[in-house]
Amino acid sequence: MGGAVSFGFPDDDSLLVVSWNGRGLYNILDLTRVARIPGELNGADWLRDDGTTVKGIGQFSQSWVSTFGLFGGDPIIRTFDGYRINFVTSGNETIGCNVSSPDDAIQSIHIEDTSEFRAASFNPNGRFFVMLYSDVLVTYERSTD
Repeated sequence: MGGAVSFGFPDDDSLLVVSWNGRGLYNILDLTRVARIPGELNGADWLRDDGTTVKGIGQFSQSWVSTFGLFGGDPIIRTFDGYRINFVTSGNETIGCNVSSPDDAIQSIHIEDTSEFRAASFNPNGRFFVMLYSDVLVTYERSTD
């Protein structure tokens, strides 16, 4: 996955990833690619002017999906049961994140890589935590019992 720019959630179980070369739709449970449509990002008719709203693909081809990443957006940073994402910055640049539990225990998450951090978010039901770097997508599943 090279050149990743942003991602969003068309529903609780799906992940739409946007790269400089198109869009990919994945099943969040096992990261199986469900659909892929190549296409240049610059000047794309499937990207709204705000840079954070993208036309879906596959079963979501009639929907617009809010995304977060290189061009901004509003990630889901809190779950219904109190987990939250804390972004780590260096100057004006976001370089990573960690996750705090309801009792304020912090789980540091660090990817040993030279790629650039793009975004992090919980999925809508809070079961998955997703981090996107320019060439790495990482998902964590957590118990929501």
